[in-house]
Amino acid sequence: MGDKGALLVGETGQSLFCRTVRGEAVSTVGAGDSLVAGFLYGYGLHGTLQGALQWGVAAGAATAFSKGIASGDAVKALYPRAGNPSPI
Repeated sequence: MGDKGALLVGETGQSLFCRTVRGEAVSTVGAGDSLVAGFLYGYGLHGTLQGALQWGVAAGAATAFSKGIASGDAVKALYPRAGNPSPI
């Protein structure tokens, strides 16, 4: 969903929305892949879909704001600015 945020629909029908981080996009190449990587990292860290989605949004945004793939430090810096996922 790009600058509109991210939507997750789980296999049980649970749906979560997370607003994105505001900033200036440099390139969106790889942002979706980074979102998936951040999601997997967040799920391993928190064990919840909410935690996973928030990390995914941070990682996707960090890459969109960077030349190339974002560093882990860039993702960690954006994580607190990602929205808290909420059920819809």
